[in-house]
Amino acid sequence: MDRTAILFVANHAFDCVGATRYGMRTAFIDRPKRPVGDCPEQPDLIVEDLAELAALLDF
Repeated sequence: MDRTAILFVANHAFDCVGATRYGMRTAFIDRPKRPVGDCPEQPDLIVEDLAELAALLDF
């Protein structure tokens, strides 16, 4: 499977860093309202909860 066809979802920003470096698209669930920081590997999506993510993905 093509890595870019995968959406990696996490609620820890540092998990998104590894997935981004691997070539996956990423979504950060910012439930605890922690900043992502200024790392160059920023998530493709930042949402407050899974319901918001589902709405963006049209589920």
